[in-house]
Amino acid sequence: MDIPAEIERRETRLKAIVEARERLEQRQREADIERGRRKDDECKPRDEDGNPKGGRYKREFGVPEPKAQDNFTDPASRIMKRAGGGFDPSYNAQTAVDDTAHIIVAAEVGNNAADVGQLLPMLKAVKDNTGQAPKQLLADAGYRSEKNLEDLAGSGIAAVVAMGREGKRCAQIDAEHSPHTASMAAKLQTAQCRAA
Repeated sequence: MDIPAEIERRETRLKAIVEARERLEQRQREADIERGRRKDDECKPRDEDGNPKGGRYKREFGVPEPKAQDNFTDPASRIMKRAGGGFDPSYNAQTAVDDTAHIIVAAEVGNNAADVGQLLPMLKAVKDNTGQAPKQLLADAGYRSEKNLEDLAGSGIAAVVAMGREGKRCAQIDAEHSPHTASMAAKLQTAQCRAA
């Protein structure tokens, strides 16, 4: 055994582990801040005025879950579920295709497995690349959210966003709580929307 080489390998590995832990903690701090947490919140959720509203957070501010993971060789990737089972360090690619010309007019890559947050950035990318917003948008159920549908409502784009898988029944939508989702569900029942 080459003892100096083994010591160097272990020190390099330990440094990589420490850096990965720091990235996980930073990522968790950012996620906690996005959810409205603060360093001094004493693990108690608070309302807009800063008053405790009951309950407790499971973890201290900035402490990642025990099963949180990071990739040593590609820290920007995230662990995502693989088709057919299992998990891999991955990225989530989005494309926007012109239906008439059959060409890709925008493409983006992110490290969040969910598509829902990518709809509006993709519309912006289409406009940036082509100089105009699309006249019509067809999107699968992965992009469905009340916020997305609300933002699309005033955009002037004829949007069609699926409510779920074709042939599957959707749960009843509360029109008072989710008016834009209910409106899209009703729109999907029209012949014009079905044709699109």
